[in-house]
Amino acid sequence: AIKEIEKTKEHYAGKPLRIIGINSINNNTKDIKKIPRFLSYNKVAYPIWLVDKKITDQFSVTAWPTFYIINPQGRVVYKSEGYAETLSDELNKIIDSLLK
Repeated sequence: AIKEIEKTKEHYAGKPLRIIGINSINNNTKDIKKIPRFLSYNKVAYPIWLVDKKITDQFSVTAWPTFYIINPQGRVVYKSEGYAETLSDELNKIIDSLLK
């Protein structure tokens, strides 16, 4: 999904949009050591926050990846679970409607 997220990030360069990755799985010492190698093979130009599982529980995340769009008022306006090659197109539709 990184490639699709990067497409969305590039599409909205200069616009008031913040993309943040949240990871509650790979936040232990062993997995954290693997992150630099992962990043050397995968272009990720957005921050990825390592969080406690409580955060994903609060958002009822049951599948990975899960995508949320949160509007400027802090409300979740979109949720999608799983990956699709059309992900960036789907995200762009929602984002475009919020940026109008």
